[in-house]
Amino acid sequence: SARWESSQRWAAAAWRAGKMTETWKQCKVYIASGYFDMPGERRELHEKILPAISKKCVPLRIKVSFVDIRVGLSEEMFWTLVDREGMMPILTEIDRCAPFFLGLYGEKYGKRIQ
Repeated sequence: SARWESSQRWAAAAWRAGKMTETWKQCKVYIASGYFDMPGERRELHEKILPAISKKCVPLRIKVSFVDIRVGLSEEMFWTLVDREGMMPILTEIDRCAPFFLGLYGEKYGKRIQ
């Protein structure tokens, strides 16, 4: 629609001008699931749901992003981070995204942390 195209052009210009952070609100959604659980669902969230939500939020000047710490990390890298840093980096990200938390649960519940 014309309104959507106008909003997109405005958003692109605002982003290039560095005004996006001044005039737009941020909405971060933390995505949690077991490491191997729900890969298809997480992919669907990133590839289809996030763009659809973002599109609807442009006229409201809200930038939506998903925080999924598993994106780009192998399982070994993830558990090395957890072993080295503990759960604090993960809990910090959850706090930054509050109150938006999306838990994806299936038949497995991940690895126990001692």
